Amino acid sequence: LTFLSYSIFFHSFNNPISDRNDESDVIPILARGLHQFPFSFDLPQSTLPCSLESRHGTIRYYIKVIIDIPYASSPQGIKYFTIIGPHIDCMEEKYLSALSGQDRKTTCCWCCRRGALALRVVLDRTAYVCGENIRVRAQVENRQSSPQVISIKLIQHVEFFIDKGVLGESKAVTCLVFEHKSPSITSNSQGKYDSTLEQPIRLPVVPPTLIGVCRLLQIYYILRICLVDEKGNESLHLEFPLTVATVPYRIPNAPQPPIDYGICLCSCCSRLDWTRLIQKDFQTSVQTTWRVEGTSPRNSG
Repeated sequence: LTFLSYSIFFHSFNNPISDRNDESDVIPILARGLHQFPFSFDLPQSTLPCSLESRHGTIRYYIKVIIDIPYASSPQGIKYFTIIGPHIDCMEEKYLSALSGQDRKTTCCWCCRRGALALRVVLDRTAYVCGENIRVRAQVENRQSSPQVISIKLIQHVEFFIDKGVLGESKAVTCLVFEHKSPSITSNSQGKYDSTLEQPIRLPVVPPTLIGVCRLLQIYYILRICLVDEKGNESLHLEFPLTVATVPYRIPNAPQPPIDYGICLCSCCSRLDWTRLIQKDFQTSVQTTWRVEGTSPRNSG
């Protein structure tokens, strides 16, 4: 059983052969030879989701041209183009505010305290573009007997919606985009961590945040930070919303720093199949059509 659903964002028709100012009923017929008809169109002002390709869902934009031949099958051509969107600017005020969170716990053995464990995390801003380094600052107080490591994970959440029945069908999946671990914080000590001073945490190439743009799917990201001991036990979980934007952060009166995608493409190609967890019996397709057609006496009237 396969569930299939479509959503057409815009559908435009244009006949580049006929004169727009010509209101006569005469339909031009092309003679033998080479003909060129330049034309242009404007994308709608409404927010459009980005182009997306996966095994289970696609968002495609294309121009389709049909040559209408009365006595034979009509040849046609399709040219795909890419949309980078929606417009999410890292310079918007809501993304420039710093976020901070902290948590603390004290473990006990019977009636005896074994030691305190505290974590405080600060994010300078909450929106980044692909290829940009994410800055994370953290302070750790480790009064326990085992060393601790800061684990930083970016989790991608994808929600699909299908028009089926009265209520429809929905499915939510999660995917680990990357995981980064800090140097070890020894027992009975305090430590500070700054990602700009350690190995950079680079945002790989992922689809931008899509919330309220497409009725069939939405994508959002959560940055999850916690402490991990030497046995792999996690504690003090902190979660921050992270927006994957399309317009990079800019410093006024300063040259734009280069953004490198080389490492991102290599590191994410094997793990960034964000729909791999979707079952085969749940599929969705989002298709956008832009069509250009010709006319002929056969279709007149």
